[in-house]
Amino acid sequence: MTVDPSETDRGDIKRPTPEVEHSPEVQQAIDRIRSEGWTASPLVFHGDEVRGDLSAYEAARFLGMEDEVPRRSLADVFREAGVDFEQVSSRLGSGAGASDQRGMFEDYLRELPRHVRDKYGI
Repeated sequence: MTVDPSETDRGDIKRPTPEVEHSPEVQQAIDRIRSEGWTASPLVFHGDEVRGDLSAYEAARFLGMEDEVPRRSLADVFREAGVDFEQVSSRLGSGAGASDQRGMFEDYLRELPRHVRDKYGI
């Protein structure tokens, strides 16, 4: 019996791997994760918002590895940067631009030093 290389072994059952079209960035991330594992910076989250290399995260999800993706809370990133998260939170909590969570998240990110934002791709 010849097995098509596009099939994936699932125990003793061979199932075709679904053909999925990915953006070039996601496909590159899939190839990189397959060969090297997760190499991108940890994702940064706050509430329902997530920032970082989202193409790599989408690739990890496609590969069933999303639980292996490192994550950091926004508060942890602030601690690492030496910026008082609680002080920023109380100052920005209901200020202009914080009417929705996405706007608030962007306001928080602007409080971080550039090198920290670059490190996490945020």
